Amino acid sequence: MQKEKFSILSASNLISFFLGFFLASGVIFVWFLLQNRPLNYTYISHPLGVAVATPVSTIPSIVSPPVVQGIATAKININSASLSDLDKLPGIGPARAQDIVDGRPYQRIEDLLIKKAISRSVYEQIKEKVTISN
Repeated sequence: MQKEKFSILSASNLISFFLGFFLASGVIFVWFLLQNRPLNYTYISHPLGVAVATPVSTIPSIVSPPVVQGIATAKININSASLSDLDKLPGIGPARAQDIVDGRPYQRIEDLLIKKAISRSVYEQIKEKVTISN
């Protein structure tokens, strides 16, 4: 009597392998869906088929335009700005903000220098970020 040769690549072995693979994948997928995921992470698919938790801040946004640094959204009016608004300017702290408020009204931005509310170096930093009109 002749023994049959055992083959790993037989049809029944391949079918069993793929059924087991898909069953295991389904169990892992369901387990993954049932996990409590943190709200500040999003799960994106990885090229190898693994879900990867990625911080939301690192994913490029399609809906909102990117923020470009160096472009001011609105100039601060030095004649009407609050102390906290003035304090946000580079080189301006609470004391300098109070000096700017005490020197009001200003006819021109250069009046900040004339009234000695700020130094020349600070003036160079903020001159493009402030205005005297609405």
